[in-house]
Amino acid sequence: MHPGLLGFSVQYRKGANWSEYRLCQQFGSITDLTRAEILKFVTDEMPHRALGNACILLCGETNGVKYSKATKSVEDPFGLRRSIPKNVNVVLNPIHDRMTRFEMKLKRRFLSMGRRWTISVWNKGRKDKNGRTRDGKEPAWTIFRSGKSMESSVKMIEGPSGFEIGVIDVSQ
Repeated sequence: MHPGLLGFSVQYRKGANWSEYRLCQQFGSITDLTRAEILKFVTDEMPHRALGNACILLCGETNGVKYSKATKSVEDPFGLRRSIPKNVNVVLNPIHDRMTRFEMKLKRRFLSMGRRWTISVWNKGRKDKNGRTRDGKEPAWTIFRSGKSMESSVKMIEGPSGFEIGVIDVSQ
């Protein structure tokens, strides 16, 4: 794990026993990684990211797929999407704060292809260098299924102290 990147803990139950699965963000941006490092993530790390019918890509690990300016489309030169097991129908993508570059939504949409959900959720409140929050007026998530935006399928629940809680039925 590179310094300053996200660590994550998942609590899950098998039968009557609770267990913890810990994982660490491997990269945020691919600009400072070699092709070999990304391929190592895809082949060595991705098989451990599946938890039942879901898998986890932490923050900028979605950058394992690339936006091509030449074709104006997202491509999978490292096999990241192909490495997600077939039984996985939900990609969970917790991120630090809202990513504003247009390519990020395109990458999430791409990862959702094949009747798969891609759910990205972030913390609100981060301020830019001018002191303005970067959150926008939308909820703190983007959701795609089979390449289509699914934010309208989220049921909003008022949470305590201004928290936004969204509930989505992924069994569809």
